[in-house]
Amino acid sequence: MLALVSAALTPDVVEALIRERSWELLRVEQIGVAVADLTVTQRHTVRAVIVEAEPIGDELISALSRLEIIACLRSDPVNIDIAAATARGVVVVHTPGRNAEAVADFTLGLCLSAIRNIATTHHGIVSGDLTTAQPPRGLRVAAGDAIWRPDDPAAPVPYIVYQGRQLSGLVVGVIGFGAIGRAVARRFAGLVREVHITDPSVPAEEIKACGFVPVHLSELLAAADVVTVHARSSTRIIGEPELMQRKLPHQYRAGRRPGLRRADRCAPVRPPQGRRA
Repeated sequence: MLALVSAALTPDVVEALIRERSWELLRVEQIGVAVADLTVTQRHTVRAVIVEAEPIGDELISALSRLEIIACLRSDPVNIDIAAATARGVVVVHTPGRNAEAVADFTLGLCLSAIRNIATTHHGIVSGDLTTAQPPRGLRVAAGDAIWRPDDPAAPVPYIVYQGRQLSGLVVGVIGFGAIGRAVARRFAGLVREVHITDPSVPAEEIKACGFVPVHLSELLAAADVVTVHARSSTRIIGEPELMQRKLPHQYRAGRRPGLRRADRCAPVRPPQGRRA
């Protein structure tokens, strides 16, 4: 059984497929290009396709008349034409939660950066916007030091403006308690005061058993200092009406999912002009 492979596979997986499935694996850069270079007879030998992000559409599926299975190594096979595969009796499998740990790491990093203004101040220092070449009178510095004070004594002092907040006093709200949401919650546990979870598909007792606080979305938005979204929805999850329920004028949010309006995805949430949060 010949399998065309454009996704990265570990040696253990390659060995298992050969040993347990008797697959012959042909490594290619792109499935579409490889299929175009095959003869009709060679295409008839292809029974499986293993991809990650490469699109697999109706034309490519129809070119492989004896294709039996498409393995998509990502959480959601959005790059596969499921309808075309189904119409031809081709099974499509995918790997839910495969990148959950990596996404959770990145989410924690984004939250830390936003809360403590790490990226903003790094850019300001590197660009010179927050530094000066000449130290204030009476300040002793070593050669080559960056002076983190404005030249104008009346200007805001970056150390004060960009201090941020301490994690230990914050409430983190996680929307969605699937593989990624759980991994994110685990990372924040022990770092913050409380982790609040909202997910209507998960029983409250299950969330409590994991050591977190189950709440409704409105309660989460009202209490959380940081909101991270890891849920899919065909409708809006968070928009302006929901953000108006927030607790403080310096809440932050991270995450990228359908249902979170594009205009609502960027870092700190600020109160509207003339209205207290």
